[in-house]
Amino acid sequence: MMIDLLDDVSYRKLFTAEEAPWDLVKDHVYPRASTYNGPAENCLFTFKLLPEQLPGHDWIANKVIDALASEMTKGGREMLELKVWEDKSPTWWTNYQVFIVYTDPGGAAAVQVFRPMVAHVGVIIAAALIILFIVAITFLIKEINKLWYGTEEQPGLGETLGPLLMMMVMVMMMNVMMPMMEEAK
Repeated sequence: MMIDLLDDVSYRKLFTAEEAPWDLVKDHVYPRASTYNGPAENCLFTFKLLPEQLPGHDWIANKVIDALASEMTKGGREMLELKVWEDKSPTWWTNYQVFIVYTDPGGAAAVQVFRPMVAHVGVIIAAALIILFIVAITFLIKEINKLWYGTEEQPGLGETLGPLLMMMVMVMMMNVMMPMMEEAK
């Protein structure tokens, strides 16, 4: 039995219930697909990654998709077709929907391959964001200390504004205390 490769409109009708602004970003038909005659399975999965505004999101998405597709070739499977859609409408992440057609020598165990790998990618991205946050906070603290305490060449705001701030605090305290002292008499 020859597999029937569907066009983009047929995929959209089959696999998306909601009308999200999905864009086809990768459509690859492997050479084996034109000559393969036998049972084939398909797998559809979605995952989320960094938002499109962050640099490197395309590279990370391609690496994840390529890693997942290479996992499909294990166990005697052969890739026949790979389609990837992207939804950039959410602000804090980008949705991806991947459709794979592959030969099926061993059964429908393909979905089990993807779940652990996508979970590991999420952990790696979260760890990288935490490290970036710590580096940014450390840099901010160093800059604030340099601004307030100064450097060897330049005095900080603490030395120049310190006496002025003290005077302002004393004047405000006197404005608050004077009416109280007059009432106490």
